[in-house]
Amino acid sequence: MSLRIGETMKIDETKSNFKQTLSIIAQLTILLLLWGIVFLAGYRVDTNGLEIGVGDAYINKSITKGYSPIPDSMKTAKPAGFSLRNLLVVAMCWTWTNLIILCCICAVVGDIGRSLLPGAGEAPSYASGVIRGFFVYLLGLTGQLVLTGTGNGSQDLVILAGSYFRIAGFLSLLSFLVGYNPRLFSRLVERIENMAERSATHSSKEDGNETNPPGKIVKGDIQH
Repeated sequence: MSLRIGETMKIDETKSNFKQTLSIIAQLTILLLLWGIVFLAGYRVDTNGLEIGVGDAYINKSITKGYSPIPDSMKTAKPAGFSLRNLLVVAMCWTWTNLIILCCICAVVGDIGRSLLPGAGEAPSYASGVIRGFFVYLLGLTGQLVLTGTGNGSQDLVILAGSYFRIAGFLSLLSFLVGYNPRLFSRLVERIENMAERSATHSSKEDGNETNPPGKIVKGDIQH
């Protein structure tokens, strides 16, 4: 009797593990297919000329990957009204909204991969994966503006098709790594915190030097 109960428990456990494995495979397949679709959409779809009407104002999304020059008529033309279709296309295909989706997907995939390691004993957390992916996206956006920014306003966000391929690939890889290895995420956050603290300290010292430059006599410094 006890042998039958033990065999039944093993069969139930095997079935449960099999269902869990199928579920993970299905999730990974969907996420990887979605990543491929979003990547191709960002790389191939030209959002030049797509305009999103918002009441009397509108957002001209003609500054994207630089496939063609922006005609003057496009800069001045006013859309007929709000376009939900254009909004969805721009949200998925414009470089800096497209990269948000790519980073979050890759971070979630990495988190799932970490949970499959032998002895992991921890279920994947999609919320933490999305947060890590968004963090990597902010790193990429900040790096783009700081390193290559020209001070020319929205033109600093223009990404050519070839550059998009490299940026999307690098940010996707980094997102997967921070999802797969949470310690790497912690190190990145700690390093940025240290940089911010050093920058704040340096700025405060410069402000102090400007307030009391070398050689300037302050009343409290006069010796009698």
